[in-house]
Amino acid sequence: MDTVRLYLADLEATHTAAGEAVFSPATMGRRLAAIAAAHHDAGHPSPTRDPAVGAVLTGIKRSRAHATHQMRPLLLDDLRTVLADMEFGTWPAGLIGARDAAALLIGFTGALRRSELAALTVADVSFHPVDGLHVHIARSKTDQTGRGATVVLPYGARAGTCPPCAVLRWMGLLAAAPHGRPALMRAVLATPPWPDLGHLFPHPDPTDDNAGDPRTSTPVDADAAGTHGPAARSFRAPTPTLAGHTPLLRAIRRGGTLIDTPMTGDALHAMVRRRAEAAGLPGPMGFHSLRAGFVTTARRNGADHRSVRRQTRHTSDAMIETYDRDHAPLVGNAVTRLGL
Repeated sequence: MDTVRLYLADLEATHTAAGEAVFSPATMGRRLAAIAAAHHDAGHPSPTRDPAVGAVLTGIKRSRAHATHQMRPLLLDDLRTVLADMEFGTWPAGLIGARDAAALLIGFTGALRRSELAALTVADVSFHPVDGLHVHIARSKTDQTGRGATVVLPYGARAGTCPPCAVLRWMGLLAAAPHGRPALMRAVLATPPWPDLGHLFPHPDPTDDNAGDPRTSTPVDADAAGTHGPAARSFRAPTPTLAGHTPLLRAIRRGGTLIDTPMTGDALHAMVRRRAEAAGLPGPMGFHSLRAGFVTTARRNGADHRSVRRQTRHTSDAMIETYDRDHAPLVGNAVTRLGL
């Protein structure tokens, strides 16, 4: 029992270099559950049931309560503001911008956790001529058995916020990198600025009532949309040839050196915070702002709990209701029916 109490105290005392707690109370609770399961399997009573252990965890939760800074959701309009503030077509800022734009649009549209996005490889994404982009999540916090899940990132009506186009644009730069720094620079410099971005290939119009039916859906006209690049003539996305194990989002050193190391979850969190601050958005914001922004935007636009959970993969409506309470308080609220 004392060992478990000391273990919890050690977890609470573990902080990052920036002074942030590494383990949340929820993580500590899961670790206690694992300890209890191990004792049960071995035929021993669990020390986690001792009231003294529960008191330590309760004390940790109380001490964290006043210091909790909930991330503000990054809504769709906020995302457009962030993207419009980013540099494209310059070196090396354009290389970083293409990567960050892909990360922001995948994280927002897919409602991913940062650990899920950081773990993605090129093999985990596939283009679909009707659906958009299929993203395979091999493992997540709520899927410890590794059954996996697939989330879809649909085609966007606007080229600047079209997830498949952003991912394809970034993958094109990844494909240019092995040919040397000059080739990568030329590819980056050929990218138009954000207001002039066009769809990289024609695809079904998301605003079409028949979208989703390949027999009747209307493709977006790549030429009319101001499309750039040779990929604009094919209905199927011309996926660049890349090794499947290649990390999708790779780290970039100063000066534009693209390395094989994937971005970490902490790096993704810092990127979102940095981009939001640069765009002048009120905080606090971090990577979870993308997931919260998806839920809040979807709920404000009339999506029900089930359809939201289908993308976020929450196991119950309780968390969705928390987002409603904190960020979309008018959704489903009788106060809107008072007739004021």
